[in-house]
Amino acid sequence: MTLPPPPPSNPSGSQPSRLPPPPSAPSQPYGSNASTGRTPPPPVAGNPNGGPPPGKKRATLAVVYGVIGLVPGCGLILAILAIVMGVSSQKASRAAGLNPYGTAKAGIVLGWIGLGITVIYLIIALVSSIR
Repeated sequence: MTLPPPPPSNPSGSQPSRLPPPPSAPSQPYGSNASTGRTPPPPVAGNPNGGPPPGKKRATLAVVYGVIGLVPGCGLILAILAIVMGVSSQKASRAAGLNPYGTAKAGIVLGWIGLGITVIYLIIALVSSIR
């Protein structure tokens, strides 16, 4: 009795691939420069920690609060917050030696407009309730 021949090592019957093996996972966490010897990129101008320049987040919040503050009824507190955040952002930018952001100025302007709309809305509501 003879044994059948062994099955081919590759089920498709073609020649084995000559591709290199897949790369192995890095032994150190992503962003580690110890194994590569490269230096990290320089920090963003104006902030030695490499984050966003000072006042940028407050400027964005000032615009958001200013836009929402344009809605009558919820505008008083948010309009005031927009003005405060915008002025705070400008001060932080100037203290770091940078130009104040246009977004901070936009937040201040939107805050004042929202405050004006809210005051007019309150005056109209008071006058109409008296009659």
